[in-house]
Amino acid sequence: MHHEHYVTLLEGFCRLTGMDLTESLLADGQFCLDEVDFTLDYGGVTAPASVLIYCDFGPVGELNVSSCMELLGRNLLLYDGEHTAAFAVSPESGRILLMTSADLFHTTAAALLEQLEYCAQLSTQWRDGTWTTIEDEYKEAGNG
Repeated sequence: MHHEHYVTLLEGFCRLTGMDLTESLLADGQFCLDEVDFTLDYGGVTAPASVLIYCDFGPVGELNVSSCMELLGRNLLLYDGEHTAAFAVSPESGRILLMTSADLFHTTAAALLEQLEYCAQLSTQWRDGTWTTIEDEYKEAGNG
């Protein structure tokens, strides 16, 4: 039953973006949006009311300590309990991923697209070096 909601959400998402809903997309959930790779997955047994979202931030490469601290600090800021986001490194690909989820029953296709576009924007900023650091945000807020 829940999987049917996932398929319906993907159908709506594909209509909004002009993508074809293929068996491949349903099976592996991989696609590109705004030049950023994503994977969507139905939460299944562990999170049956969720759409799991993985946004590729690129290769780990030459991360320095300050970059690692920035990602770990973001994890703390992003944490809010259910449907929270976190950064991780994929052991399969060695790439940085932003992982989050959406509520399968309360997320519209438009809201999913908006969430993915925001993730894509962050990924692009991280890759091109225009990412606003936590320290910069703190200063901009008048706290430093």
